[in-house]
Amino acid sequence: MQPHPNITFGAGATASTMSSIGLVAMILAIILMWLLPRKWVIAPFFLFTFLIPSDQQFYVAGFHLFADRIVILCGCLRFLVRRSPNQPILAAGFTAIDKIFLLWAFCRAIAFVLLYRESGAVVNQVGFLWDALGGYFLVRCLIRGPEDIRRTAKVFVVIAVVMAGCMLYEHYKVENVFALLMGGKIAPNIRNGSVRARGVFEQEIIASTFGGTLVPFFLWLWIGSKARIVAVLGLISSVIITITASSSTGISAAAVGIGTLCLWPLRRHVRWILWGLVAAILGLAIVMKAPVWFVLARVDFVGGSTGWDRANLIDQCVRHFSSWWLVGTADNDTWGFFTWDLCNQFVAEAVQGGLVTLILFVLLITRSFQRVGVARKRARHRTQQWLLWTIGCILCAHLAGFFGISYFDQMKNWWFATLAMIPAAAAASAGLPSAARIRSKSVSNEIPVARFAEPVAAGGRRS
Repeated sequence: MQPHPNITFGAGATASTMSSIGLVAMILAIILMWLLPRKWVIAPFFLFTFLIPSDQQFYVAGFHLFADRIVILCGCLRFLVRRSPNQPILAAGFTAIDKIFLLWAFCRAIAFVLLYRESGAVVNQVGFLWDALGGYFLVRCLIRGPEDIRRTAKVFVVIAVVMAGCMLYEHYKVENVFALLMGGKIAPNIRNGSVRARGVFEQEIIASTFGGTLVPFFLWLWIGSKARIVAVLGLISSVIITITASSSTGISAAAVGIGTLCLWPLRRHVRWILWGLVAAILGLAIVMKAPVWFVLARVDFVGGSTGWDRANLIDQCVRHFSSWWLVGTADNDTWGFFTWDLCNQFVAEAVQGGLVTLILFVLLITRSFQRVGVARKRARHRTQQWLLWTIGCILCAHLAGFFGISYFDQMKNWWFATLAMIPAAAAASAGLPSAARIRSKSVSNEIPVARFAEPVAAGGRRS
């Protein structure tokens, strides 16, 4: 897990840790991102981001220049320098989701600096903003419509296949391939006799969640296109990633993603499904002796899961509301056993940014679901509806993951990509070109959508 931020505001390294493979991969990714047509830039960016360990960095005068941040910066410059003057930078314009994301990032950074009031905290949050704003808006520039979403899915299939092969090797040989090639911890963690492979990620729970949240994405690719062989490879690989990491969080994310996909026939009754979920939670709260979040203590698919720690973390966060509501807190490690480990995204938002940051993060999620729901109802083409429903299912899978881990390293870029798919898919469902700038709050239902529809299918980082 991520160490408590009190330990160090930097990454801890006092020298460059860039390997020769990492350096060559970074240079190649930057060159390809500048030379390839816009629609293909997404391939070198995601391939580099997810197949090169996030600890690859240059140490310069006390600052850590991570390789993925350099790639993000070069990618953003590419779009600023080489974009067409008649083409907006962001697909569908600057949406409400973009505004909330921007507010969330700045509020979290400001709260963190106000909490620690040290120069190291400022450097730390410059890195956070670089990661968050640079990564998010770069992906927003890259994903502009349904075809870009399909292309993204195929790129993630390649990533998943490579990752699955490496994690299978790690599971049976008890050696991490990425660490052997580029440095780092070679031996994986072992719990109750089970090897917990982590692949390129810093932590095995993140690796498992990555695989679990990809499952609905690959199911969409399998059902909605002719690339079924590619989709099957992705599905098999995502399952391997989830299982070899031996984490209940990833399995839960996959189960939620698949379960919500299966609700497709009930898509016209989403409101009733939500009210049923609320009623179920209230019923549990009434019959349970402990708070309802202690249901997490019962979740254990692999044996030896620490669900009680996650439930206790939420419980202690609620009990210590007065200590973190303003700008967060640095004392969560004193709340109780293992509470230094922010293994819940919502608690992490509260601890690292206070109540405003937590509210904005929840608002970002609810607004994303709302945008997907409205766009799905507006869409007149079944293929567009299925795409939007799938994006909603991926959001649900992420939501399940948030209750078991706080996102950091490469995983946050998959979360950004999920958010970026929403405006692109929503614009297409409204009958607008995905790259068009939307100036009004409503879209006329008289705009034809057939010409924008897809063909009907035959069936965290510390500094």
